[in-house]
Amino acid sequence: MSSIAKQVILQLLLTLDLVPDWHLIGQLQAGVLQNQVAALFGVSPGTLSKLKAQFHITGCQRQAVKLASQEDDTPRRPFHHPVSAQSSTDLQSRFAGRYGRRLSAQTIRNRLHAANLRSHRAARSPAMTALQRQARLRWCRQHVHWNLNMWRNVMFSDESRFCLRTPVLTSTPLKTCGISLGVLFVPE
Repeated sequence: MSSIAKQVILQLLLTLDLVPDWHLIGQLQAGVLQNQVAALFGVSPGTLSKLKAQFHITGCQRQAVKLASQEDDTPRRPFHHPVSAQSSTDLQSRFAGRYGRRLSAQTIRNRLHAANLRSHRAARSPAMTALQRQARLRWCRQHVHWNLNMWRNVMFSDESRFCLRTPVLTSTPLKTCGISLGVLFVPE
């Protein structure tokens, strides 16, 4: 079958919505460039970019198709599990256990970076000293008779981060590696 006939068939399947999204993601995971996948399946690069971004965020495709007959432990299949909450050393040990080969942590970081997955780690605020805890307790005892409206304007410096514009979708606050938390300043 000629390549033109294949493209016509793929275009027909896409217009009928018969090609699942995991075919597109599979091509990207196999190392095919995004523009080539878009041209092959006849979709716009913007649509493919949105699908890829959704896959990296949620770990699943729009249609969430996963066949039970597909095994994840064959060496020929790409390593495509959601990795947003794992370190490169965790991935290194998982890969070695699964495929019997060792990859360096730097190689894994390079592959994650190439897939536009940035490294994140859980944010940790510095622990409070005994003097800080005493000062907070003293302050709270002085303000024990405040009503709910007065307490709404109070935020302690060691509370979890928050966003003023968009909702925080993760349960664990994340920060990009190399960025310190520092003192939070919120204009009123």
